[in-house]
Amino acid sequence: MAVMAMALFARASLSQAPQGPQLAPPRTFPAPTNLKVLPEDLSGQQVHDIMEHWAGSLGTQCDSCHAEDQENAAPDGHPRLNFADDSKPMKAVARLMYRMTEEINNNYIPKGRGSDIPVTCGTCHRGRVSPEPFTIQAPSGQRTTHVQKAGEETPQPTGEAKPDGHQPLQQVSSKFVDGAACETCHKEVVRDFANNPHSGPVPMHEGKSVTCESCHGPGTAHAEGGALTMIFNPVTATAKEVDEKCQACHGSKHASFERSVHGDGGVSCIGCHVIHASAAPKYLLKMEQPQLCFQCHSDVKPQFSMPVHHKVEEELIECTDCHDAHGAFGENMLPSARWQFIVCIKCHLPAAGPFIYEHAAVKAEGCIGCHFPHGGPNPHLLIQENVNTICLQCHLPSSNSTAGLPDVPAHILSAQSPSCISCHSSIHGSNTSEVFLRPTQGKSER
Repeated sequence: MAVMAMALFARASLSQAPQGPQLAPPRTFPAPTNLKVLPEDLSGQQVHDIMEHWAGSLGTQCDSCHAEDQENAAPDGHPRLNFADDSKPMKAVARLMYRMTEEINNNYIPKGRGSDIPVTCGTCHRGRVSPEPFTIQAPSGQRTTHVQKAGEETPQPTGEAKPDGHQPLQQVSSKFVDGAACETCHKEVVRDFANNPHSGPVPMHEGKSVTCESCHGPGTAHAEGGALTMIFNPVTATAKEVDEKCQACHGSKHASFERSVHGDGGVSCIGCHVIHASAAPKYLLKMEQPQLCFQCHSDVKPQFSMPVHHKVEEELIECTDCHDAHGAFGENMLPSARWQFIVCIKCHLPAAGPFIYEHAAVKAEGCIGCHFPHGGPNPHLLIQENVNTICLQCHLPSSNSTAGLPDVPAHILSAQSPSCISCHSSIHGSNTSEVFLRPTQGKSER
């Protein structure tokens, strides 16, 4: 009677178990053909990853270069792309530009220049199809470069005050002056800036240091007249204008910032960074992490007070160890959902693989399909107290999942344990068992 009662209870529990999302089959990529600039021994996955990076750098989609195959329809009815087809002119342009970046990196950039960052599509394009000149953006749209010499005149644009209160530069003819002129009035700022990473030799400035006028523009008119509108002032500029100033130098490293959550939301570089003197010199932040992040993301802070949590407030890890504050392909400033687990395995190496038998849930949903990312009430940051509840979201006979169970109540009873992971312990992936049994069980499962 006890066994029958347990079986009935198990069936009732399973019928009430929440139905989780159906797992999509692991995505596969065909072997590439017609490679003319990329190495021919690349796998389909490797070529896809390269193309995904190019698309992000240029702000384009796959069909910008690849033609449709009208005779090969996808399940949704739309034609698939013919990646070997060369009929689109943009594909030839992309190959030409790739050869150009390789030529620059291999033959024109001096070795040992102090930076190991290569020239890529994003260096100039910065998320746009049409690249802009590598110069600093003045508030009204007129450009001025870092390479102007002291004494050269640069007209400063003017206009009426903007509706949001930001002030444009006055129309004056200004020249570049020596930094000593700035120190006359701004002693503390100049002193603080002398200990700033920007003040040292910078490769893109031909080994010269960044000066006040590198960011603020030519200063004679401001020095003689004193008005803030006679020189670029980030405090009175818009977020976009400030970002364009910073991106003139940092654009190649943060090519996706403009379309990031921060960039799209109007958070400028100086919303987080202090350029002259910083309380957190590592990244020139306004304050140390995570308190800086909590200024806006206050809804996340309580999660780090849960019984089990990542040690962010204990300063063992930082928000930026997982999140890219300057933009990424996926949500929450993480890599795309398919590659989100890469963030986790930087620390959680045993789950990294590669495995002969992969758990499809890891690739389809990422780690957050089963785990809280910040903090939670359960061991291992599991989203449910009972691990069986998590497993049964997908592993039910009534689901369309490719990995169901045999007669479920009997299966659970025969395991002599209420926990799925008592047997299926290699849950992230296995090299011995396709159903993720313990290695000793996997050897005798057939």
